[in-house]
Amino acid sequence: ELLVDPNVSERVEETLVRLHEAGFTSENTIFVLCSDHGFPDPVTGLTTEWEIKHGLNHDLVLTDDNILIPLYIRYPGCMPRTIPTPVSSLDLFPTLVELAGIDLPATVRDRIDGMSLVRLMETADPNEYPRRFFRSDARLMLQTGRATAIRSRRWKYIRFHDAYRVPVGDRPTDAGEVLIDLERDPREAKNVLRTDPLRPEAARALESLRGEFERSERRAVSSQVDYLLARQRGRMPPSPSARAGPDPARLLLLFEPGTAELTTIGVEAVSRAYPRASIEVMVEEEHPLDLGDRIGRVHRFVRRGRSIAAVPARNERDRPGPEAVDLLIVFVQDPSAPIARDLVALAKSLRSRRRVVVDCNFNIYRRHSYWLYRLRAFSERIPYMVEEPRLLLVSLRSGITLVVRWVLRKMGRLERWRPVSND
Repeated sequence: ELLVDPNVSERVEETLVRLHEAGFTSENTIFVLCSDHGFPDPVTGLTTEWEIKHGLNHDLVLTDDNILIPLYIRYPGCMPRTIPTPVSSLDLFPTLVELAGIDLPATVRDRIDGMSLVRLMETADPNEYPRRFFRSDARLMLQTGRATAIRSRRWKYIRFHDAYRVPVGDRPTDAGEVLIDLERDPREAKNVLRTDPLRPEAARALESLRGEFERSERRAVSSQVDYLLARQRGRMPPSPSARAGPDPARLLLLFEPGTAELTTIGVEAVSRAYPRASIEVMVEEEHPLDLGDRIGRVHRFVRRGRSIAAVPARNERDRPGPEAVDLLIVFVQDPSAPIARDLVALAKSLRSRRRVVVDCNFNIYRRHSYWLYRLRAFSERIPYMVEEPRLLLVSLRSGITLVVRWVLRKMGRLERWRPVSND
């Protein structure tokens, strides 16, 4: 309760008053109000103390108390009513399009997963809203710590995409999949998949929800690949010319640890952008890689403390040749993060004729100075610092800390302290 702003209602009312004064009224304006996400009930054990202990944030939690949000829509001519039928935030776009009377091209309509809520709002009849599944994602698709929930009226299926796991109830889980019976277990404290044997109705629900996850995931990956190629059309590095001889040009893709989806999207996009090239990848040693015949050699690296080192090849097929690759692409979430600095350093140790860095927004960087990325990140935040001067102080403090640590490390004076118990 201490996290709740007691002035929320007053802030909303003040905003509406200002909009009305500016001429945006209920007769000519569509108003939409919703929230980000909720907060886990402390009885689940997912408390602030748990977050601090495990280094995880509550945005990874996919229980209903965290993913169900309020939605308020007002449009000219609407009737005031409360509709208890759950809907998806994906439905907002097609709803606004219909209310605004916009006729979308078929090529756009086919790419929309949401459905209009207009008929549901007009009749309050849940049969006017036939959606069977609702998808919720913790974290962005290209970030680490991803988890996805597929929810039906009764069941919820959760897929963890990497090593991060959020407890089920108050118990840790090492399972990559979770199935919850919301009807029998409203507190979401039991993973039905731990039950042996699985009830027939649970098995049918699992098959259906898994299928929806795979369908929506393929659609999301395809959309991300299309976006990457469209965003960088004309800006991608030119197709590298093959070396002398019949061999195709060689491309090496280096991926940040814990970014399985980024690996899938990156390989697919590069395969489409350079269809004749020979593609190799370098990923973390524990990275689950399953990309079929799209790639040739697979190289591995390992993290030891704050450093990254390539792992010697286990067989001749995966051993890098002495010649340089034609193009090396480093895929990272944030080029100004310390892990990106280590990956760029690893990239520089590999033989390549050309190198570029691609971030999770599919921006392409052609220089590889870590400090250049830090300065760029600082400059991009300047407009926000003008709005909120405290951000400037936070950024300056972080920048000074980084510079001091870098200088001390170069001087060999950086001390590393480890916590010890009092036993």
